[in-house]
Amino acid sequence: MKVFLIIAYVIVSAASDVTYPATNTLQTEQSTAGAANKPITSTTTTTTTTTTIATTQLTTQTTKAVLKDQVCISNYGNCVPEESSCTNDHSKVNGICTDKKEICCIPSQAVVKSWAEKDESCENIYGTCQLDTVTCDGVWGEATCGGPVNRKCCSPGAKAIRSWIKNDDQCLEVLGVCQLATKSCEGPFQSKTCGGPAQRQCCLPSAENKKAWEEGDMGCHTDWGICQWDHSSCGYGNFTAGKCGGPKTRKCCEPDEQTVTDWNTLEEDCHTTFGDCQHAAHSCNGTTDSNLCDGPDYRVCCTPGPSVIALWSNDDQPCLTGGGKCQHIDTDCNGKYHENMCGGPNSRKCCATDISVNVHSTTGVTRKLSKSAILLILAGILLIMVLVTVTVMVSKKGYCSHYKRVSEGQWYTRNGDTEEESVKLTTEHEINYA
Repeated sequence: MKVFLIIAYVIVSAASDVTYPATNTLQTEQSTAGAANKPITSTTTTTTTTTTIATTQLTTQTTKAVLKDQVCISNYGNCVPEESSCTNDHSKVNGICTDKKEICCIPSQAVVKSWAEKDESCENIYGTCQLDTVTCDGVWGEATCGGPVNRKCCSPGAKAIRSWIKNDDQCLEVLGVCQLATKSCEGPFQSKTCGGPAQRQCCLPSAENKKAWEEGDMGCHTDWGICQWDHSSCGYGNFTAGKCGGPKTRKCCEPDEQTVTDWNTLEEDCHTTFGDCQHAAHSCNGTTDSNLCDGPDYRVCCTPGPSVIALWSNDDQPCLTGGGKCQHIDTDCNGKYHENMCGGPNSRKCCATDISVNVHSTTGVTRKLSKSAILLILAGILLIMVLVTVTVMVSKKGYCSHYKRVSEGQWYTRNGDTEEESVKLTTEHEINYA
């Protein structure tokens, strides 16, 4: 067998202008200038076509095919009797058919190019269109190819592609899409951010498109979603269309209501730092930390910045003077919380076991009054009230000395301000005779 293959190789190599590149890509060129026309085989050949022939590595699956016309077939050609003619879009090549009385009709570059234009469905699944006599390390026929029926799509397979997609997160985070680097891309390509082979790279959007897409993503972010390509995995819920900027295949992966509820119940770590959990795409005037909020990494805790905390601390003196500490009310307190003694939001209160009451003088100077002092003040106020009452009673007693009790039904004369008035009593009454 090996001897036969060597003989076949020598016969093919004897063709005067036939070369053998190391790929399966067919390159055929029709010469139009007369000076460029030169034979590719023996002097008896009258063809005026310059052709580059590709060889194919031999495998156990193609051994039988090699026994007859393999070089011609690997270039998508057909061996026909030498007296036959090739069609206008094919080139005639001698010396590469097993039968010396046959010639090989090989398609021109224009024909092969027209086939390649129909290979898109195969390329989209990272496949290669090739002869079905060549070994395929993946799966045959998951997509179609242009050209003859024996030119088929050899793709990695859906299972392999799904495993690649799991490693596309770095590309998705920068709004990119993983694709073959041979395909067109509006922006630059970024390597090592996509799963799969090296030629599968991240196609980034242009700067203008990226800005426009991000502006259109706010509806998705409001619902705790993230915009990504619909062929990628949505781990927290389902895809929803119409909430993301960019192409229609860019959709919102948003969690269901119960998932969000579960996330919200685990926000204590964020709240105790006076923060709120929000989407990473939203602006934060302080600092963000993804470790303080439950859920995906894009759900971050936005906490006030150092300057804000310092401003709050300026009003903490009443609490600190009483031996307390200003902190979030969700934080454990060994004593109890006291209001209006700390700066900042209402959730920031003074934690202390025992605290003095602070009052502010008209000059703005804080003075501390203990509980005993407050009791003394109250006792003083009570004493003053008693003294006033006694004084009034004493005054009334002196006034009553001018009164005389008169029995019911008797008449008496009451001195008015201007005249005397006769009054008949219906009850006992004290009469002022002054």
